[in-house]
Amino acid sequence: MMLYLQIVLTLLFMAVLLSMFYIIYYARLRRRKKKLYANFQVEEALERRSLLMKFGDQFDSSSMASELSLKLQQADITIKPSEYMMLFLLSFGGLWFINNKMLSLIFPIDLLLAFSIVYFGSYFLLKSRKNKRREKLNAQLPEICRLMSNSLKAGLTIQQGIKNCADDLEEPARSDFAIMTRELSVGEDLESVLNRFRDKAQSSDVNIFVGTLLIQKHVGGNLGKILDMMAQTIESRSRVFKEIRAATAEGKAVAYILPLMPVAMMGLMSIIIPGFLNPLFTPFGLILIGLVVGVITVGLIIIKRLTNIRV
Repeated sequence: MMLYLQIVLTLLFMAVLLSMFYIIYYARLRRRKKKLYANFQVEEALERRSLLMKFGDQFDSSSMASELSLKLQQADITIKPSEYMMLFLLSFGGLWFINNKMLSLIFPIDLLLAFSIVYFGSYFLLKSRKNKRREKLNAQLPEICRLMSNSLKAGLTIQQGIKNCADDLEEPARSDFAIMTRELSVGEDLESVLNRFRDKAQSSDVNIFVGTLLIQKHVGGNLGKILDMMAQTIESRSRVFKEIRAATAEGKAVAYILPLMPVAMMGLMSIIIPGFLNPLFTPFGLILIGLVVGVITVGLIIIKRLTNIRV
């Protein structure tokens, strides 16, 4: 009976946290709509704002938020850094409540475990979405090269070729080239715009593409022919990479699944038997945890290096 009560309390607690986030989110969305309907009047800008929104704006203008904003853009997550941190804190609070009330973990183990799960979970989320977006962009590079080549052969400039790519490509390349088009239309330097695109993409293929455009700008040459050759080379590399990834997929899957099985079993036993994990947080138990984590980490590193074949 107590277990069911704890589950209900936990769900209610998570519902309250999520409700608070959605209330804040929709309040900000409604305020933005009001500003649009008021045609950006000065009186609207002087409207009294809540302390939470002021704190969010201050955080968004900080150096930490600038780094986080770049990571969110690379992961194709369209929220502000302050909103992402709000989700981070809400998730941390919910997991701490589960660890303390349902799993009966002692302080500070409950806090450390909740923070570790949320921190590493957010890290791997951003990394996986970033890699997925980069793979999509790399898959579009041959088409990008051909569009740019056709534009240059038709007598257009690089800037006009970038605009054609923004009009004809699918996501995620469409948004990147649309941003470059807007920046170029307001007088931004081509080299600065391309360098920002390269920094955001963080792809070796994109580095070659941008470097080729910049070299052509300074020294000239038959850029259309070079881009056609680049498109063929990227397609060949992509085929080889897919074959290698298919051959190493099984080893990678086993490497990631096996370490999670003991963690899942411990969580299940903690729910069935309250306080089951407490002996692990004695001095001897901490030594065992350190040894297990060290062995698993070494195994993951070895498997990653064996399966990380560069093309």
